[in-house]
Amino acid sequence: MLVGGLAVLNGHEVWINYPSVFVFAHELGHNLGMNHAGNDPENDGVINDAYGDYSCLMGIAYQDVFLNAPHTEQLGFLTQANGNIVELTPSTAVQSITLRPLDANPATVAGPRIVKLRKADTDEYYYLSFRDNTDYDANLNSIYHQGVSIHRYKGAAFLTAYIDTLADGEYFVDLVNGLTITQIARAADQSAVALDILFEPTCGPKQPTVTVESYSGQAFHNNTVGPNERAHYRATLTNLDAVQCPASMFQFGITGLPTTMTATFSQPTVSLAPGQSTAVLLDVDTYASADGASVFTVVVTDGDATEPYHTPARDYGRITIDSLSLPPEPPSGLSGYTYSSQGKLYAMLTWKASPSSGVALYGCFARRSPGRLLWVARVARASVSP
Repeated sequence: MLVGGLAVLNGHEVWINYPSVFVFAHELGHNLGMNHAGNDPENDGVINDAYGDYSCLMGIAYQDVFLNAPHTEQLGFLTQANGNIVELTPSTAVQSITLRPLDANPATVAGPRIVKLRKADTDEYYYLSFRDNTDYDANLNSIYHQGVSIHRYKGAAFLTAYIDTLADGEYFVDLVNGLTITQIARAADQSAVALDILFEPTCGPKQPTVTVESYSGQAFHNNTVGPNERAHYRATLTNLDAVQCPASMFQFGITGLPTTMTATFSQPTVSLAPGQSTAVLLDVDTYASADGASVFTVVVTDGDATEPYHTPARDYGRITIDSLSLPPEPPSGLSGYTYSSQGKLYAMLTWKASPSSGVALYGCFARRSPGRLLWVARVARASVSP
């Protein structure tokens, strides 16, 4: 693979391996603090291609184009102080605005170039901008000329994400943040584009968090088992909504698991009030899978079609199949409780079975010990969950 150049964010040097002024400008942009310009057409928070924004020099570096809206603000070319950037706040009324071309000279062309809207659930911003077909943007693909371009950006060293460019009559919707953007009309001479923006107040929904960890005492995300064995994980979900929000339903799912394996969640759907957490167990059956490591993703999505809506939350897990060197694993630690009846003390014990198929039989015993605070007369029942 040919590497055109190399630079470090906020660094002081660039290395150029491709004789192009555009590559040099791209790498110099890294020195100035700009990360890559990626794309996320699904707007699901996952960058599809770190170079996928062809409307920005920090995306594809081999053409003469201007910067996208987030990077234009990042470098201070446009600011709110001079009226080139307008930040809208939630309102029950439709807000109409006309955008001027992003690369137009502010000294000669009045009016805003960028609209910012806070994406409260993920602490990011949407950036709306309009690109014409002259000057710095003459080489842009025509799709970017048809109307308002929508980007997402969290700031600092994060990648920018190009989402879409609208045409007249088209709209963009973000139910989580109460946002609808409708393109009314683009001027025939490419001098402006008119938008209607409905940015409604919401209860304050936030993207939930999910953390995947091994449930059998192994490395944090990883489980190593043999073929035809079962790997155990725990997925901990937390609802981060504002306290004024109602309880929400969440749906657990999994992607990226090899087709030779199956996954089962102990609770595929859960209901949580704001601030609540729950741990859901995930069992992966390996069947006759070949040796090797695979990474999968646990995805938590909105479990109903009512407000508050939520953007998906993700975390990864790793499963390693080792049929030769895998030592047998003990069961998980005991848990349970005691109770008394007719002068006797009983213990109810549960534990997670070993994922190793060679460890098949477990036992437990109780012993009466003089001088101890807890005397167990006998064990009433012992159960092992597979």
